[in-house]
Amino acid sequence: KTLEGITHYSTTEYPHINLGKRPVAIGVNSNYREDIHLVYVVDSKDDIVSIIDGINNTNTRNDIKVGNKPVAIGVNNFTNTIYVANYKNNTVSVINGKYNNNTGNDIKVGDGPNSIGVDEFTHTVYVANFKNNTVTVIDGLNNTRVKDIPVGDRPTSIGVDSLTDSIYVTNSYDGTVSVINGSDKTNTGNDIEVGSVPNSIGVDSLTDSIYVTHLLDGAVSVIDSM
Repeated sequence: KTLEGITHYSTTEYPHINLGKRPVAIGVNSNYREDIHLVYVVDSKDDIVSIIDGINNTNTRNDIKVGNKPVAIGVNNFTNTIYVANYKNNTVSVINGKYNNNTGNDIKVGDGPNSIGVDEFTHTVYVANFKNNTVTVIDGLNNTRVKDIPVGDRPTSIGVDSLTDSIYVTNSYDGTVSVINGSDKTNTGNDIEVGSVPNSIGVDSLTDSIYVTHLLDGAVSVIDSM
């Protein structure tokens, strides 16, 4: 089913935090064990990740240099590790959240990485590769590439359901969502047809619901994952 015409307006004014030239993605690190509340913002123009102190909402000015044209970010709060997809040089940069530095151990992935999903239960990182229609699987414990999984045409976003160990990938050119079995890291082959140009996905693990936005027809598909 689809949801249309939903609008919410907020009249509350919030402070703006000045960052780089082209912020395109954001990830939150709420590591309770080390009392960390940091927000990481990807800047695709300057090839950096800016860090916001989530307690007082200020720019820490501790920018981290990453790869060429970073466009997506994923955070594993349990391992205190941040992953950044670099679209032009087909790598994922790894940031140590304790020291907030680039580890220098970039992981080679597929062609045109543009989305990242992190399963914090299994410490597995999934990277959608837009140009060669695959998802790269990364072992998050040793940060190594495990395999590439074929998906649909031009994958754009990834949603992870840690409770069912399922990964959902929107395929923008063929209007489907691919389903990956997290236990054996394979495409189930049961693609789900959704609306025109699906480009973003959200997962509610508690209700077994998947939400997919359509870029061209102004709607959201709701998928029952059970």
